Amino acid sequence: MEQTKEKTFEDTLLEHRTIWTREMFLQHIGVSWNTATKILLYNPRFQEDLKAFVHYPDEHNNKWLFCAEPMREYLKANFYEIFNKHYEY
Repeated sequence: MEQTKEKTFEDTLLEHRTIWTREMFLQHIGVSWNTATKILLYNPRFQEDLKAFVHYPDEHNNKWLFCAEPMREYLKANFYEIFNKHYEY
């Protein structure tokens, strides 16, 4: 018999959001901010691709924003490279 996890209200909201905040992004990927920036957001291998759907804060001290659906698809398509390969930084 297959068991399924019952979705919480927060899970449903996160799943259907158009834009993620930094906190929502971290909740989705399940790693710390330091790890996310090291393996993904500031990794030269991915950074150019991500600029199409990730807003990187600038000198005006604005916030990180992530376009949810493209980010979700990018994570799926590049899962192995992001989470399993070891890069030198």
